[in-house]
Amino acid sequence: MRERGSVTVVALMIVGITVLMLMATVGTTVGAIRLGRIEATADLAALAAATGGYGAAASVAGANGASVTKADFDGPRVTVRVARRGGAATATAEVVLSSPTPQLATEPP
Repeated sequence: MRERGSVTVVALMIVGITVLMLMATVGTTVGAIRLGRIEATADLAALAAATGGYGAAASVAGANGASVTKADFDGPRVTVRVARRGGAATATAEVVLSSPTPQLATEPP
């Protein structure tokens, strides 16, 4: 007596496993892209804060779909934390200037 359909079952299992692996790969890739974007936004906002103050940092972050949650101005060291809207992604960036920052607005308007 021959068993019929056993190859079909094995083929379906292989297809199912392949689909699950593809979904995991896509999810990981999307997460990495989002993390890269929020980190780049934090870097840009920190550079903007170093040259233009809190308002410039908030403007840059807003243009990139994020908001400044914290900005510290400590002499030549500027630290900015941003959070992406609609998600829990946050990133912090720090810029150290060769000379102290000029008198800038360091608080939100």
